[in-house]
Amino acid sequence: MKKPWSALSGRCSILRKGNAFLGEFRGFVATIVRAGMWNSLSQTVLKIASPGVPDFYQGSEIWDLSLVDPDNRRPVDYALRRCLLQKLQTVEAQGVEPLVQQLMRDPADGAVKLYVTSRALHFRKSHHSLFSKGSYLPLRAAGDRQNHVVAFARMLGRRSVIAVAGRLFMGLGAGAEPPMGAQVWGGSVLLLRKECRDRVYRDVFTHRLVEVDSRNDKRVLPLGGIFSHLPVTLLESPER
Repeated sequence: MKKPWSALSGRCSILRKGNAFLGEFRGFVATIVRAGMWNSLSQTVLKIASPGVPDFYQGSEIWDLSLVDPDNRRPVDYALRRCLLQKLQTVEAQGVEPLVQQLMRDPADGAVKLYVTSRALHFRKSHHSLFSKGSYLPLRAAGDRQNHVVAFARMLGRRSVIAVAGRLFMGLGAGAEPPMGAQVWGGSVLLLRKECRDRVYRDVFTHRLVEVDSRNDKRVLPLGGIFSHLPVTLLESPER
């Protein structure tokens, strides 16, 4: 009679303490974990800004380390999330840019994802018509880093918002440093189409103003400026 797998697994598990594979695996994970965090931020912004209804699993407001789609019946530590959100709101009142810088310095607790999620959902709720009725306008980048960006605009009348999200972060050296600033993005730019007429945009996450440049008769937004604080952004047109 064959022994059940459960009995054998304890003897041959590659995850046993002292196993050589486990040490190598931990080293590999350490090189990709931050790139995975930035991927999660990009996915969050893209699904909130894209046409349709954004779908969230319960508990995924911070990092979720499930190997498969999480089960919505799984218990969620709402007390932890409420505590993090209250801290964010308290610190945010003292200044948005310092808060974002602090969150990016130590992203392990997932507060940066909670911040991006809450700010993006609040903006979407405050501009319901723009997201429910607005058109979708794909945008592209130019330069050495052009393949590391996904971008599009949502437009309704004179109101618009541009969603920009980084991608393929390991190719940007994100395993060691956050993928931000001109030292990472160089001279790469986001190309604006003629429909994007504004000369300045406001970053929803940092409240910074981002000015449009003109290069070779094209209107552009430098990616190093867009991604100066986060590897994602929502750029809203000015109020009129």
